[in-house]
Amino acid sequence: MSGVLELSVLVLALGAKGFTRTGIPWSAKRNVTGKAAKVLGALCVVVGLLGIGFAYWASPQAGRKALESVGQGIVIGFLGAIVVFGDLIRRRLASEEPEDDPP
Repeated sequence: MSGVLELSVLVLALGAKGFTRTGIPWSAKRNVTGKAAKVLGALCVVVGLLGIGFAYWASPQAGRKALESVGQGIVIGFLGAIVVFGDLIRRRLASEEPEDDPP
């Protein structure tokens, strides 16, 4: 089932590219961008999540335990990234605020 899991993660990552400015690569010289990229990206995300769910469902008990551990690590890493980026944004906004000079 690791092949299904790996392919599902790649499809999920491809779907996430649909929500970027550059869009989804369609060929060597062309990218799908705009609304079409978002629709295609959402479809890829759904297919990727279904594939991950299938890999979890079809795995033996030991494989499910490993997938749960990987999932917990991804969630913890995602939350850590939110904290780091939130702090960077807060610092940037604080440095852009004009200081009030006392009269």
